[in-house]
Amino acid sequence: MNYYWNKDESTLTKQGIEYFMKDSSSGDTTFIFENYYVQGVLGNQKTIKVTSQSASVLTKDLDFGQEYFEEIINKGDSVIFNRYSGKDNSAALSNAEIYVSDTENTKCLELNQNGTITNTITYEPMTNGYSLSFYADGFITIHYYSKPEGTTALRKTLKPIKISPKARYFDLLGRYKFTK
Repeated sequence: MNYYWNKDESTLTKQGIEYFMKDSSSGDTTFIFENYYVQGVLGNQKTIKVTSQSASVLTKDLDFGQEYFEEIINKGDSVIFNRYSGKDNSAALSNAEIYVSDTENTKCLELNQNGTITNTITYEPMTNGYSLSFYADGFITIHYYSKPEGTTALRKTLKPIKISPKARYFDLLGRYKFTK
């Protein structure tokens, strides 16, 4: 896969899978446009809009003629996640989830459209990050680690090769080569 960011689309090689992405900003809103190509044929387009209180993704699957719209809205201690599908702007709501913080601020409850609790996400702080635990086709725990300030490079110092004093005047084929 090849990824191209903020370049001209003429740089595409039209071979294999290629992602072409560009962004633009206006005020507190950022737009990211992503095109997905297979052998030079456009198969998928995404438009991502990010603000301080929400994020949305419009996906157009050109291979199957389908559109999906997903949005995440932050309202105080709640996060609302909506998914829409359809070919026009009046797309039917296919799935909606609401995440609400509990009083202890260590759990987040996932609610469906009817207000029924469907999942519980547990937050645990650690010394260098935090972990999230939840159930999704099995119990899952994800650990997030904070990056320390600065960078550290790992470097290995190579030891010099030791050559026997008798062998230093011969090449790899065993021929005698002595010069002063």
